[in-house]
Amino acid sequence: MAVVEADAELVVAFRAGLGSLSEAQAEQNRLLRRIARGQRIPIDAPIQGSGTADASGDVVFDCGGPAQGRVWVLRRLAVGGTDPTAVATGSAYFYASTSQLIAQLSASQWFDFASTLPLVGWYTSRQVVIPAPLHIMCRIKGGASGALYVVSGGAQDEQQFLRAEAEYTL
Repeated sequence: MAVVEADAELVVAFRAGLGSLSEAQAEQNRLLRRIARGQRIPIDAPIQGSGTADASGDVVFDCGGPAQGRVWVLRRLAVGGTDPTAVATGSAYFYASTSQLIAQLSASQWFDFASTLPLVGWYTSRQVVIPAPLHIMCRIKGGASGALYVVSGGAQDEQQFLRAEAEYTL
């Protein structure tokens, strides 16, 4: 009888060990899926830029952009002078471009404008997506000569996936 009880205890211990191994494997799989998803978790990216209008009242300045392999999902932009409570002259135009040269900014790169300043714009998820190597460029047109203009805002910085890669991740 002692042999049967010892065998039964061994079987119970063996099954418990297998259960622990299965749980450990399941936990490892959950961890791997979390790590894979973690690469797609958006990171808050501040948007900041400023520039001083020239004698004609125009200026173009860079407000930043995502690093290589990343995209910015734009959420908010605010544009105006240094005092958000004061009216600033001119209009602001926003482009997704690699160039700060006015002659190289085109209608195909233009994504928003502010006809009066200051102005805050809010964007829904994936409404404006800025892939690397593009940056957000702000052009102030008709501003006051020598006036400082400021842009601030926020975006979600995400890893850029090719469509096929995104479909086959864990």
